[in-house]
Amino acid sequence: LWDQDPSVTPLEVRSHLARFGYKGEEVFTQCAALSGGELARLRFAQLVLERPNLLFLDEPTNHLDIYTRDSLTQALEEYEGTLVLITHDRYLMERVTDDQYALIGGTLQHLPGGVDQYLRLAAAQGEADARAVTNAAVSAGSGQDAPVRAAGEGTSADASADAAEGSSSNGAASKPKLSGGQQRELRKQMASLERKTETLRGKIEQAQERMGQANPSDYVKLGEIQAEIAGYRDQIDAMELEWLDLAETLGE
Repeated sequence: LWDQDPSVTPLEVRSHLARFGYKGEEVFTQCAALSGGELARLRFAQLVLERPNLLFLDEPTNHLDIYTRDSLTQALEEYEGTLVLITHDRYLMERVTDDQYALIGGTLQHLPGGVDQYLRLAAAQGEADARAVTNAAVSAGSGQDAPVRAAGEGTSADASADAAEGSSSNGAASKPKLSGGQQRELRKQMASLERKTETLRGKIEQAQERMGQANPSDYVKLGEIQAEIAGYRDQIDAMELEWLDLAETLGE
């Protein structure tokens, strides 16, 4: 990095590397001795230092630990150029991008409503695909020897089966069955909440480390960190309640 930008001081380079997890004597490690993940972190540090006009990133948070993901997210938030990002990381996408696009049904669509709009469109597309498969199966079956009944027709066996199914509900009105698309949307929302909760827990650990390194007599600083931790925990509690509501709706 020193060779890349001779105008920066050694202290600035070390501070920059520290943002990406390289601290102490680690900054003198030979590149050949770095693992794949460590090399990826170093490359991100180089990109941020280069300040290019355009960044094109494909799944940049894959295989990164929480600390490095947060450092990368912060660096991308401060980036002033044009960013083109391909990612499944909802947290990163919502933090650093202004416009979102998605491939739905083989068509690239602009999503002014963000990820929530994508989930609704993907669920609708899933339902349409399911109906197409069902209709194709019915059309294929109509060529068989089995009789095809009109809507409303049925046999006594059908009626008995319906009655047996109704009695198994203990006389109470059962919840409307969710479609496959609705189930997928709920599971995606739950997975998103799990990722956000994991990120917040990582931030709590970082804040606790800062608290341990702070001056014990600096009550103002300690109070600020404690308030930060409390805020993260409140967010986690709210997300866990939302997750439980989704799980109940899904029937899990």
